[in-house]
Amino acid sequence: MSRRAEAKAASAAALMRAASAASQDIAGSVRLSASEVITVEVLPPMLALLREQHPRFTLEPVVSNGGERPLAPGRGPWVRNVRPTQTGLVARKIGEVALGLHAHRRYLKRHAAQR
Repeated sequence: MSRRAEAKAASAAALMRAASAASQDIAGSVRLSASEVITVEVLPPMLALLREQHPRFTLEPVVSNGGERPLAPGRGPWVRNVRPTQTGLVARKIGEVALGLHAHRRYLKRHAAQR
């Protein structure tokens, strides 16, 4: 299993543990603010699994790449790549996402002198 897949699996497992800890019959709707990358690449398999196990629960992803204030009225939980500095928030690490930089050999050869 790739590191990326392992990270996604670990994140999904953490989300499921958190969601099922309070009650086995979770119902309702929660907005979850996350960056575009997290919303598109990481959340879909987690949301599918969550929906299977808790069909009466809906998680509404809200794409947010900006720095809106998390404590603004009507906001739900946030998923961010950095720990918040705003007081009054509870922050927990729920997983890791592996990132990589990729380039073609010709590009690297052509720009090797610029290192």
